[in-house]
Amino acid sequence: MALMTGSDIQQTRKNIAVARAELSETVQALTERLNVKTRVARGAKERTQQAARFGKQNQTAVIVATVCMLAVVIGVIARRRSR
Repeated sequence: MALMTGSDIQQTRKNIAVARAELSETVQALTERLNVKTRVARGAKERTQQAARFGKQNQTAVIVATVCMLAVVIGVIARRRSR
């Protein structure tokens, strides 16, 4: 094995610095990609919860409307019977 010269050592250091920079960029890109997936999953969960709340509100509105219609029908029937 041959000994490295000063210029070989400098070149090796430069190569290591470039490799570290590339690795740092790769880690940053992967971190951003994971964060996007996390944000998308969180957004989907929030939308699901909102849809569930909206469905519950709609169900309540339908029940209230049904009760009101029954009250009107009972009122009409009672009025007709009293005549």
